[in-house]
Amino acid sequence: MPHVAITMIPGRDEKTKRELAQKTQAFLQKELGIDPKFISVSIQDIQPEDWAKSMEQFPEDIMFDYVIDQLESCGGCGAYQTRRTTKKDTSPGSSCATAIAIALEEMQKEIYHDIMDEDTAGEAEQERAADSSTDH
Repeated sequence: MPHVAITMIPGRDEKTKRELAQKTQAFLQKELGIDPKFISVSIQDIQPEDWAKSMEQFPEDIMFDYVIDQLESCGGCGAYQTRRTTKKDTSPGSSCATAIAIALEEMQKEIYHDIMDEDTAGEAEQERAADSSTDH
């Protein structure tokens, strides 16, 4: 039962937030091939002046990019590859873990482009790319 918690700066109405939650749920349903009743999404507004403090609740070792990196390092699974080849109903990747990592990366890209305006999305992606290139 995946749960996605979205934290963002206020400014969006309830309809926009509901649509974001529905898109997030639909994306995970498609990518993971699970019933949407098992996927939950929460959205929390954080005032800009409280943003840094609110992010302190997440230890450095569980931040989004770290989770993706760890999932991608899990390696392949023969049963997953067999199902992917024979049934063609399985998400890209070489195992459940890598499929989740791919889904998370795609979701992150969609969120950047759907939520932020074009200029802000470009700046955020550039910062993320710069951060990840210094980590390696």
